[in-house]
Amino acid sequence: MALISFIPESLWIIFVFSLLVPLFLPSQAFLAGFLIPILVKGWFEMGVMAFFLSALAGHTGFKNFLARQVKTS
Repeated sequence: MALISFIPESLWIIFVFSLLVPLFLPSQAFLAGFLIPILVKGWFEMGVMAFFLSALAGHTGFKNFLARQVKTS
């Protein structure tokens, strides 16, 4: 689920780097070349965060900690 949430962010990054950077910063158009490395880094980070969140969500000690700290009505 966490990886799906990065799709709108990816689309925004693509829009900014492929259209807005060359349009508003024509002398800095080389920055559009950073599009792929930025997307790869973002997807990697989301994968790592998804892994750790799923590990925490399945951990009994973490669930018990949340049950003690977060009061629900």
